[in-house]
Parts: sequence; C-alpha cells; structure tokens
Amino acid sequence: MKPYKLANRMKMEAKRSLDSSSGPSLPTAGRIKLKVYASLGAASGHSFDLALQPACTLLDFLHQAAIQLGFASQLFDEAGGLKRSYTVLINGTSYIYLGGLNTALQNGDEVAILAFVTGGSN
Repeated sequence: MKPYKLANRMKMEAKRSLDSSSGPSLPTAGRIKLKVYASLGAASGHSFDLALQPACTLLDFLHQAAIQLGFASQLFDEAGGLKRSYTVLINGTSYIYLGGLNTALQNGDEVAILAFVTGGSN
C-alpha cells in the first residue's frame, strides 16, 4: 500500500476508534488537533483531529493517541514516560513550561510531537 493511502486509512481508523460508539460511550470534553512532525511510522507528517476525554492530561492523551495510531513503542520508554529524543508543544509552547506531562488539555488545543535534531559537521 502506498504511504499516503496508509496514512489516510490510519487517520480514518484512528478517528473511528477514538470516537467509537461501540461499547459504553465515554463523554468527551471536546477535540484536540494532533500534529506529528517526528518520524513515528505512517503517522509522520500528518494531522489528526482526536476526541479529548474529560480531565485528560497531556500524558493520558499521548498514550491514547500513540496506541491508536501505532507509535507507542517509539514515543514512550519502558517506564511509560516520553523518550528524551522527543518533545511536545501545546499551542506552540513546550509542555515543560506548562506543567509537564501532567498539563491538563482543553478543547481546541493543538498538540505537536517533534523529534530533537542533533548532529551535523564542523
């Protein structure tokens, strides 16, 4: 399957699974736009409009989204924390300055996942 078709299929499946009404319906607190700039499989370079659960922290949201979109093992270490090679912005500001991974997300927030760039030549 071509990469762009796979990414589009992943977007549709993620939207369905995160918004699914099968089983008990969970109340949502709105929507979050997730932008994946880091190299995280087929999700890389794409944006996703995802449901926000009530009282959801950044860490909760990232875990849910990463599992649904298939990049959890790339984004999180064995202890469940964000790997040091990634950073996350909430509405353009680093999560570190907003309360860390326990930052509460709000309806309409934009979350961006980026990879640190290192290296180069002298």
